[in-house]
Amino acid sequence: AIEIMRQKFEKLISDERNRVSNIRRQLSQNKDEINKMNQLSNILKGANEKLQNRIRDEDELNCNAEERIQELLKEIVERDKVLIPKEKRVHFMKLKAESLQQELQVLKMKNSQLEKKIQPKDDEIAQLEETMELLKELVSHKEHDLKEMLVQTSNLQECINSKSILLE
Repeated sequence: AIEIMRQKFEKLISDERNRVSNIRRQLSQNKDEINKMNQLSNILKGANEKLQNRIRDEDELNCNAEERIQELLKEIVERDKVLIPKEKRVHFMKLKAESLQQELQVLKMKNSQLEKKIQPKDDEIAQLEETMELLKELVSHKEHDLKEMLVQTSNLQECINSKSILLE
């Protein structure tokens, strides 16, 4: 009967050790997943930063283009006052203004497209950060479970040792 009890305890200890080993393996996999998520998050943050820098550059170009357009319009007006009769000047200025407006629209459209590209990246980063938080929480729970199992295993070992001493 004592041998049967010893075998049962040894089986329990073996099962607990296997369970602890499995949990440690799962914890390691979870940590690997968190590391991968962190790497992906860093990549997305870098891409987002590049896109924002590009938008900033485009905004600067738009601003410079608008200033240049205004300068060119002033130059044209000054030159045309001397060279072209008033009616033709007005017509010419309207054509020039339309051309410049079209350029401005194209620049605004490019800027809008860049902003649309950034938005999904921001959403992806937010989702990844949420996933990372959930994984960290899961790892924390698994670590807690592992500590509990280690305590239980230690208690079982002490119990087996005391039973072995009593049996001897």
